[in-house]
Amino acid sequence: QSTAFYKSWQRKLLVNEINAKMKTKTDLTSVLTTIEPDLRSRISPLDFSSTTRYVANLTDEFRSATLRTHSRTLFNLGIDCNVHPLDPNKVIFNYSSTIVPDRVKFLLAFGLDFCLPVYRMDFYSYFLAFEKIFLVLKDRSREVIPEFTDQLRSIASKYYYNFSPQKIFSSCISKSDIHLLKQFGQYKNIIVSQPDKGHGVVIVDKNKYIESMTAIISDRSKFQLISEPIHSYTLKIEDKINNFLRKLKDLKMLSADNYSKIFVSGSGPGKLYGLPKIHKSNFSTMFQFRPTFAAYNTPGFSVAKFLVPILNPISRNEFTLENSHSFVNDLSRISNASKCFMTSFDIENLFTNIPLKKTIDICLLQLFTDPNSLFMGLSRKFFKT
Repeated sequence: QSTAFYKSWQRKLLVNEINAKMKTKTDLTSVLTTIEPDLRSRISPLDFSSTTRYVANLTDEFRSATLRTHSRTLFNLGIDCNVHPLDPNKVIFNYSSTIVPDRVKFLLAFGLDFCLPVYRMDFYSYFLAFEKIFLVLKDRSREVIPEFTDQLRSIASKYYYNFSPQKIFSSCISKSDIHLLKQFGQYKNIIVSQPDKGHGVVIVDKNKYIESMTAIISDRSKFQLISEPIHSYTLKIEDKINNFLRKLKDLKMLSADNYSKIFVSGSGPGKLYGLPKIHKSNFSTMFQFRPTFAAYNTPGFSVAKFLVPILNPISRNEFTLENSHSFVNDLSRISNASKCFMTSFDIENLFTNIPLKKTIDICLLQLFTDPNSLFMGLSRKFFKT
């Protein structure tokens, strides 16, 4: 009875039952509105008060029993109606000059990854998902059956055009909450972010954020100012990468399959943002941010993605830890661990302080043990380029 198919049908039956009960409630409310004045005119005020109190007690008992039954049913379906956020005073860190309403704090305490109810479907993102399904199946099969294509199109259209926001139910978020969050999102003088470490929601004045991030990128030893328009500069980098890949392909040093995977097209500039280091004791006065660069759309991303599995093996040695699980295993092998001390060293802005040219030379030294050796059919000079 716990299969996904069984639960899906339970959910459908539950929705139909809720709709039927809502219609019954509307009908009974209409009847009550009609008979209440008539009853009041037929009996004395004392009898009317006693009768309404007796009916109210019966209703309360019935409501309590019904709620217990529904709670068990929803629990068996995997639906928890008692969803509560963490304590807002422990997970909401407001370092801004803006006063955040208590209800907004309550909603933010669910976390920035909390999924809000969808009251309006986006046309492009919805149908794009079905197009991706079709393309994946088309790549895996030489021929896609026309009947399947028609059915997929029919399913996509049916659920999009029959979508009704009135049927959306959330046990903890109401439409007024959505409106309240939209109003909060219109504040242009603050930024809302997750912290650099741990979980929570951080609110900071936008001018402090811009000031701190500007100071980071103003370091000309780490960052270079581009004088030409970003669009033309991006195209120039694209052409440089593609010309080099085309040269490797013509020399039979790069397969056609890898060439198509790495080929750069439609790229753009990356996005730099900062995560607030609220674990620092002086964050409220210094406002330190960890710079993070989202490079997924940059010209060099496809090449970097291609090189990751190639360079990953040479980044490991006897001092490398894969994850916290391997760290615990290593500690358990130390016989006198209780007599040892553990410490960690923090490097300020680690990645921007790594010498790039020296790192490349170290990688080449690991990959090309001999000056005349080849790696993936490439010489040291070509690979470095």
